[in-house]
Amino acid sequence: QAGGPVELRVTVQSNAMMARELRLTRGGERPLELLRRPLDLLGDSPVTLSISDAPGDEEAVVYRAELLAADAINRAAEFMAAKRMLIQGRAVDKKRLADDSMPIKQILEKPP
Repeated sequence: QAGGPVELRVTVQSNAMMARELRLTRGGERPLELLRRPLDLLGDSPVTLSISDAPGDEEAVVYRAELLAADAINRAAEFMAAKRMLIQGRAVDKKRLADDSMPIKQILEKPP
């Protein structure tokens, strides 16, 4: 139905216990963050979220779901830094992040 509400469902599943954040955004002429919610996932137990949106009558929109995560096994400082970055919505250069010899503080600085 033109101009009517759009019903969106996002299902997330993990193979292990994990804490994640789900972000659902609408692009187009009027971009909007529709949902941002922390999730505590249990192994093999899917989580489904539903949300309605009402874009304009003459508007084409694209929806995007992102699952944001930070994992660092036995590296508490790196985990907390990554978690802060996700909360702040900051991006990191993947090459710098993959360089295990670079200290986390240096990775988080803006590249030269």
